[in-house]
Amino acid sequence: MPKKKEYDKKENGKNATGRPSKLTEELIEKLEIILENPTSVGLTFEDFLVELGIAESTRKNWMDSEYTGVDTELKDKFLALIKRVLVGQKRNLIGRIQEGDSGWQGSAWIAERKFDELNLTRKTENKTTLKSEISEKEKEKLDNLLENDEV
Repeated sequence: MPKKKEYDKKENGKNATGRPSKLTEELIEKLEIILENPTSVGLTFEDFLVELGIAESTRKNWMDSEYTGVDTELKDKFLALIKRVLVGQKRNLIGRIQEGDSGWQGSAWIAERKFDELNLTRKTENKTTLKSEISEKEKEKLDNLLENDEV
C-alpha cells in the first residue's frame, strides 16, 4: 500500500496545505524598490498593490485580524513600511511647499489630493455644508464669528 504523504503542520495542528501567501520578504523588498523611486510620491496605497500584483481581495484578507493565512510579522513589516514611506512623502511635500522653491504649487497639488488632512478645499466645503444645515439665527451668529475671526 502506498505511503500517505506527510504535510507540514501549522501551529494549530492542521496541515499547512494550500497556496502559499504572496506576502514574502521578496515582496517587501520589491515594495521598497518601488517606494525609493521619487515618482512614487503620486502613488496611493492601492497603486502600490497594483505595482506588486496584489489583488484588492488579498489586501482585505491581509488587513483582517482574523485571517491566519499570512505571517503576522511580515504583515506588520509590510504595513510599517507603507506608513513610514507615506509619512516621509508627506514631510517632503510639506518641506517643498514651505521652502517656496520653484514648482512648490505642484507639491501642494499632490499633497492635498494624497493626504485628506491637507485638503483645505474639502474642509471649506464641509463648513459650507454645515452652514446650510443650521437655522437662520445660528447662521447669523456663525457669520458674525467668522467675520470677527473668532472661530
